Amino acid sequence: MKNMEQNYDTEDVPGGVPVKMWTHGVPVEDDAKKQLANAARLPVVFRHIAAMPDVHLGIGATVGSVIPTLKAIIPAAVGVDIGCGMMAAKTTLRAEDLPDNLGPLRSAIERAVPHGRSAKGWTRDEGAWENPPETVDQAWATWLRLEIAPLASAAPLVERLHATCQQIAAAQPECLRGTRLDPAATHARREKLCVRLEKLLGAATEAPRELSLQEMALALRERLATNTIAGDEGGRGQGQDTAREVERISASWMLLGPPLDADARALAERFTRARERARAASK
Repeated sequence: MKNMEQNYDTEDVPGGVPVKMWTHGVPVEDDAKKQLANAARLPVVFRHIAAMPDVHLGIGATVGSVIPTLKAIIPAAVGVDIGCGMMAAKTTLRAEDLPDNLGPLRSAIERAVPHGRSAKGWTRDEGAWENPPETVDQAWATWLRLEIAPLASAAPLVERLHATCQQIAAAQPECLRGTRLDPAATHARREKLCVRLEKLLGAATEAPRELSLQEMALALRERLATNTIAGDEGGRGQGQDTAREVERISASWMLLGPPLDADARALAERFTRARERARAASK
């Protein structure tokens, strides 16, 4: 049900708080509306959710939304930019372990953690470091001396992560709806990437046909114009182009996250087979 109130629309969400949308004359994608409705059903949301004119589907929370909460903090709802680097970490401390005045504790945290834009910014832009403390410099130096773990040693961790995500998806599939890990949302993209890779594989393994005299003359002219007449530049260049495209497609695939259902796992196996064949063909 949609009611007109002032300069915004109110979307009533069954089982949740209303969503007030300042989107007059602005199209809003269905996935963003679903994500807003999912957030509106959270028990910690206070009174209503607001959607701004730039609202669109986000990761964890809808971009362009305001999600007020009561006695709870949702780091993802702060914003991908504003909340960059935020995390909620459970400690062993309880309320009775903390002093009545948390001011000194906050001051200690602010001294240890840089914030703000720069030490030479605006007068109210306080908290950034111009010269990092010695302990921070030492920690960075230690980090930079660490050896990068080989990919093979990371494989068990990746498998463990994927297995955990699959367990979560099987036990509570509703928690993934509207996110970038939602199997329903990623299925079409996985299918397209498989088709794209298979087409690339077909082009890479296709036997070259015999050129006509006219086509050979045109090819010779083009190679003379680009100064690639010496060596086997054509074949090597085509292989390099194929290899680069395979890596671009693989990077897009990785952004979709782990395959969380049977259909996604079948597509993952199909993608892996095509990728290995394409890589071999590009060498």
